[in-house]
Amino acid sequence: MIKNRPYESKSFAYALIFFAAVLTKYLLFGFEYYPILDDFIQYGGYPLYNDPSYVYFKIGTMAARPLASLLDPIFWGAIWGNMRLALILISLLHFFAVLLIVKTLDKCGFKISPLFYIITLFIPIGTEGAYWLSASSRLVVGMFFAALSLYFLAEYFSDKKKHLLVLFTVFHIISYGFYEPVCIFAFLGVCLTALNFRKDLKQKWWILLIPVISMILLMIYYAWGANLGALGSRASGFSFADIFYKLKDATIQVVRCFTKGIYKSTVKGFFAGLLVAAREGISGGLWLVLCGLVAVWLYKAAAKTKTERGKLLFLVGIILFSAPLAPNVVVETVWIPYRTIFVSIFGFALMAEPVFTFVFRSKWLQAVTCSLVLIVFLVANANEYNTYKKVSEFDTVTAQNIAEQLSDEVMRGEKNVVVIVEGAYEIAQVDLYKDHVKSVIETDWSLTGAVRAVTGNIKIKKITPERFETAKITDEQVLYLGADGHITDITKEYVK
Repeated sequence: MIKNRPYESKSFAYALIFFAAVLTKYLLFGFEYYPILDDFIQYGGYPLYNDPSYVYFKIGTMAARPLASLLDPIFWGAIWGNMRLALILISLLHFFAVLLIVKTLDKCGFKISPLFYIITLFIPIGTEGAYWLSASSRLVVGMFFAALSLYFLAEYFSDKKKHLLVLFTVFHIISYGFYEPVCIFAFLGVCLTALNFRKDLKQKWWILLIPVISMILLMIYYAWGANLGALGSRASGFSFADIFYKLKDATIQVVRCFTKGIYKSTVKGFFAGLLVAAREGISGGLWLVLCGLVAVWLYKAAAKTKTERGKLLFLVGIILFSAPLAPNVVVETVWIPYRTIFVSIFGFALMAEPVFTFVFRSKWLQAVTCSLVLIVFLVANANEYNTYKKVSEFDTVTAQNIAEQLSDEVMRGEKNVVVIVEGAYEIAQVDLYKDHVKSVIETDWSLTGAVRAVTGNIKIKKITPERFETAKITDEQVLYLGADGHITDITKEYVK
């Protein structure tokens, strides 16, 4: 399918530049991590259980994505008090995942421009999958192991060393434990890489059995997990009913993400990001200068890239863009938020490669375009980062204020709580799409999780946000959250 044509590239220079850009990406707020929604539950709440097996098998987190679920309380939860480490680690894994994919493509004879790095590392619609730990601990970590396995597979076909085959097999199997779209990417990645070395594949056809067996084992695992704990239904929620309607619905949502989503998060996000940096004063100005310096470095280092076999690369991109979205059409409800398209962004970047090098044929145009796109994406990411910061800070303060008002009965787990909410609590942002950077105030599970995390008390039962007109009170403690964010205990006044 793809001829093996090794070539010299400026990959080392690009690696240094984009490593610096990754470090710059979250430097505006000192690489601080701001948790939202599920983070409070998975990393602030689950470690509070004395026995992790309760989380795994009673709550049922191990029903799906087993390795990601395994790591939630014992690894990510262990650093809940210093989540900056988590953001640094995720950022490094994201960078090395992209680098390993580039090196694998290099082994397969594809010459990749800096645009591939820029899209896969910095496109703003990818922030939800790359930053939010509840998603990135599945997506980024999974893609790192998938990329590592593909790299070792390409190395094996080139060097024929058996230990490389072992490493490929181990990391390929590991990659199946994090997220379903990652599994599909890993599966197809092996098939496409093996086809590239099809002369060797004639004698080593059995290598293709490794992803097939891995996928079968995953399906068997999900069948087992369907009856595991309270969350077991997540592993059994597959349905092929109304498949054509779901396909249409999924297509509409994906198109929305890659059109309106890109426009809002990038164009509007860029101007909002400039304001964010301006509000930070001198530090914001220095950060913008740093972004500019990285972009200039890229301009100076950029070499002209001419995509050979562009039609083939575009086809591979279509496959790796579309296929990871397939799980979304075999579930009961089609729901495609930005994190769901994270894996497809890699295919999108491959499709963009031949188009980019065809339209911008001179070295100067390619260098200028890549540098400008990089700085726009970095600044737009500052807006995304700031949105997470604002929502997280509001949620944390609100949860702390609620905690201060909780009765002893609630703290002992003997009584539930109703929080009467006045007004809408949506932090201003450029793109209010599905559950993108939502507040914990909107649901009982997220609000309960946040309060449990800030108090370190897993005994707290249930805290439900309600409106005056819909609240149904029996014997709960009743708190009132005013428009000013102030919390008041109104149990005596409200309960007759």
